[in-house]
Amino acid sequence: MRGLHNELTDRYKVLKILGKGSFGVVRLVKEKTSNGFTNQLLPYKKPVYAMKVIRKSAMLRTSQEGHLRAERDFLVSSEGSRWIVPLIASFQDPANLYLIMEYMPGGDFLGLLIRENILNEPVAKFFIAEMILCIEEAHSLRWIHRDIKPDNFLVSATGHLKISDFGLAFDGHWSHDTSYYHTHRYSLVHKLGLTIEGNAVDRSEGFQGTLK
Repeated sequence: MRGLHNELTDRYKVLKILGKGSFGVVRLVKEKTSNGFTNQLLPYKKPVYAMKVIRKSAMLRTSQEGHLRAERDFLVSSEGSRWIVPLIASFQDPANLYLIMEYMPGGDFLGLLIRENILNEPVAKFFIAEMILCIEEAHSLRWIHRDIKPDNFLVSATGHLKISDFGLAFDGHWSHDTSYYHTHRYSLVHKLGLTIEGNAVDRSEGFQGTLK
C-alpha cells in the first residue's frame, strides 16, 4: 500500500512556489488526471490550487498545535462562504500537514496597495466594504480572526476580496488555546520526574525549574 505522500504527489503537480514561511511553504499546484498526468488538451478541466505545506516538526517545536487546529476548524466551519478563502481538502503524512486552498490569482491586498500606490475614492470604498463583510462573516460563525491586516485579504479572479490566514483565530474552544498544549506537555514532564526551566513566557505562566 502506498503512503499518503505518494498519493499526494500522484494527485497534484507542483507548478511553482508562491511563498515561504517559518513553518513551511505554499505551492501552486494543479490536479492531475486519474492516470497521473495533467491533461494538456483540456487544462480548464483541472483548476489550480494553493497548497499550504506545514512541517510538523516546526509546528511542535514552537507549540503551534492550537493555532493550526484553529485554522483548520475555522475553514471547515466556513464551507460555502463567499467571503472566506475555501479549504478544498486537507491531508497529512509523517512529516507534513497539507491544506489545499482555492488559489487567489490577485494576490493579497497589501500587494495591490503597493502596485497602485493610491486608490481612488470609489475603489477604496468598495474594498473597505468588502473587508467589513469578510470580518462580519467570521463573526457570524462565532470566530474572532485576531490578525486583521492587508496581507490577509486576498483578491479573487473576479476582483473580490476574501479573508485568509486563520492561525490566530479563536472561538473559545479549548483545542484552540495554546496554553492547553503547554499544560499537557509539562504534566507529562512532571510524571517522568523532570522539571524544565522554560523561557520568559513559560516562567510568567508559572512553569519553572531546572532540567535534571
